[in-house]
Amino acid sequence: MKLSKWKLMALIIPAAWTSISYAYDWNDDVTQRVQTLIGNAADKYVQGDYDSYNSDTETAINLLLTIEPQPQSPEQIDARKIQAAQLVDETVKKEIISLEQSLEANQAKADAEYQKMQSMSKEEKEQAAAKAAAEKALAAKAKAAREKAEATSDVDEMLGELGSGKSAPKTHTSTSSGGASMAEISAYTAQVSGMIRSKLPAWDTYKGKRCSVVIHMKPDGKLTGTDSYNGDNDFCNYLKEGLNSIDEFPKVPNQSVYSIIKDASINFKP
Repeated sequence: MKLSKWKLMALIIPAAWTSISYAYDWNDDVTQRVQTLIGNAADKYVQGDYDSYNSDTETAINLLLTIEPQPQSPEQIDARKIQAAQLVDETVKKEIISLEQSLEANQAKADAEYQKMQSMSKEEKEQAAAKAAAEKALAAKAKAAREKAEATSDVDEMLGELGSGKSAPKTHTSTSSGGASMAEISAYTAQVSGMIRSKLPAWDTYKGKRCSVVIHMKPDGKLTGTDSYNGDNDFCNYLKEGLNSIDEFPKVPNQSVYSIIKDASINFKP
């Protein structure tokens, strides 16, 4: 699944005709490098190597920030980051689906070869059986990765809405991230959201601003730290002051919810 040049070019607003030739050369190079990273990320996701997956997707997003002409103001940089993250996320998921389809086709081929084993020697039969089993295992792994990617998007959407107070329960009953139900996650994040908002009395004065922050906590709800503030400086500083006044959140209901919420990156948007 190739990264659409038109989607990529949606990130670009050419400033001058003289820069277009250079921009296209550089942007084409970025497109190729990002496509390679996305392919690697999808493969690592299927294999369960989430550290490499996160590293490749982060590098791809950072590369997209260099698309010419590059954003200059903090607002432009934030907007480009959001667009780049969405583009990478959508393309990686399509790549995972494509990989799954390819592996399913390989499995079907291996199964067909297995059916021909009646005329084979014992050694050939064993080799064909092993190949069919390997293809089946890979296809199952790819399917599980796709399902996890789709389920994770529901959790990410819910966590992304936490900062704006939107935490209504979804209709999904569970996710693949440890078995936590969306209702459980939504109920707990509603408590966290309410506590944070109570520490930000001037919330409405920051309408139109945004700030994302990674919140770290223990299973008992104790706040152990915050980092990776990203967004409007004034709002991020105000948010940091509010979070610094919180010692602990309500106790996390179970380990499944904790595995999702413990190091959550949350977007706050008044």
